[in-house]
Parts: sequence; C-alpha cells; structure tokens
Amino acid sequence: MAKQVAAVVGAGPMGLWMARHLRGKQFTVKVYDKNPAKTRQAAKHGGLLPARSLDDAVSDASYVMVATGSLNAGETIKKIAASHSGKTVIDISSVKTPVLRSLRRENLGDNLVVLTHPLFGPGTTKLTDKTVVFTPFRYGERERRVAVSIFRPCRILAMTVEEHDLRMAYAMAVPRILMLVLLDSWRSMGVDVLTTSQKALTLAASTMLSDSPALIREVIAANPYTSRAIAAFRKNLDINKPQQVNSMLKRLKPQLDKLAQGYGVAYKWVEQRP
Repeated sequence: MAKQVAAVVGAGPMGLWMARHLRGKQFTVKVYDKNPAKTRQAAKHGGLLPARSLDDAVSDASYVMVATGSLNAGETIKKIAASHSGKTVIDISSVKTPVLRSLRRENLGDNLVVLTHPLFGPGTTKLTDKTVVFTPFRYGERERRVAVSIFRPCRILAMTVEEHDLRMAYAMAVPRILMLVLLDSWRSMGVDVLTTSQKALTLAASTMLSDSPALIREVIAANPYTSRAIAAFRKNLDINKPQQVNSMLKRLKPQLDKLAQGYGVAYKWVEQRP
C-alpha cells in the first residue's frame, strides 16, 4: 500500500521539524520553500523530497502543512485553494488574526483548513507533555480530529482566534519585548552577565530570541493584542516602594512557592553552562 503524501510549505526550522514529524508518521514528505536554497537544503534531511514549485509540492499531497508565518499563511492557503481541491491544509502560525482576516470571505472550495499553533519550538524531541492550540474555522469537529491525528500525542486545546491571540500577547509577545529591552539595557550600560540570575535569564532568552528576526517581529507586531498586554504590564511596573513589593509578593505566593520547588533543578541547569 502506497504511503500518503504530505507537503510542507516553508522550510524554516519549524517547517523542517514538521516535515520530520510527518516522516516519522510514515508519510512521504515533500518540502517547498519560495527560497530555492532552503528547498535544496531540506533534501539533506533524510527522507525529505524537495519540490520544484508550490504546485509540485501540493498536487499529490493529502495534507499540506503551511509553515510560512502568520503574515503569509492566508495568501499561501488561498493560492493552494485556487488550484487544488480536497486538500487538508494545516496552518501552524503563531498569530491567528492575520490568517483569519485573509481567509474570512474567501471561497476555499472543498479544502479543509485547520488552524493550529504548536506551543513548542523546533528543538522539541518529545510530544507527550506538549500542547497544540486549535482554532475552529469552518468545520470545527472535522478540523479538531485532523489536529488530534497530526499532533498525537500532544494535548489539543481549543481557542477562538481572540482567545488565542490575547493569550499569546501575554505569553509570547510581552516576554520577548521584556527580554529584548533587558538585553539591550545591559549592552548599552555595559552590564556584564555575572550573576546566576542573569545567566538563567540569558538561557530563558535563548528559547525566545533564537528565532529568525521575521518571526520575532511577527510574534510581537502582528498580534493585535500586544499593545493591550503591554499596557496591562506597565500598570505593575513601578513597584519600587516596599509596600508595593510586599503586595505583589503576597498575590504571587502560590506561584512563588512552586518556583521555589524548581530552584535546585534550575541552579544545576545554569551551572552546566559555560
């Protein structure tokens, strides 16, 4: 019995991770990127087939993974739908509002569009403890079943586009802004990374700022809720008085107690670094 074919459009780090993931699920996987060099590079990953064009990638594929980013995903999906039918097209971008704006009034034919956001990066080696957000679009339950099938054994968490982007503004955009500002302030003031806390923060920064500049800009600037999240953060920023510090510590006590339980693990993690 011939293997099912899956196409991955976009050969960035997450696109290549998806391609390897699908290969592990016994798909024949074709990879296409508008940058020919990236497409050729994908062929160096065992078992992945480079496609000559978007049409070549999609033509015989049952599943099409769109890993082109939030600002390009909608247009990519429209191109696929304009030339093909009966495809299951899965978007994995980090911000959903631009994708929905692009697709909302489009005739996508009988193609099934599934909007997902894997809440992990391309360094992931196991999925048993990972979460993928699923945003219902047109055929909610059919779309959810696809998400479950493709990302098994991940937990699948349903969110509307508004819920998703608002939460990601707090969970992804604001932390990246804070890390950028902090690192830039250390640089401009000549503050060396000397303390254990600084080393831990730089390790945390590596999980957020190792993405391409385009993806970092997208996570921050393409999310319509980023400014709202920043405004909420600013309200709590000025806590230089003892009573303000005490009040926040009291509110956060349950979380701080949990953090204390991981202190030993974190310290060993930092000390293993140069």
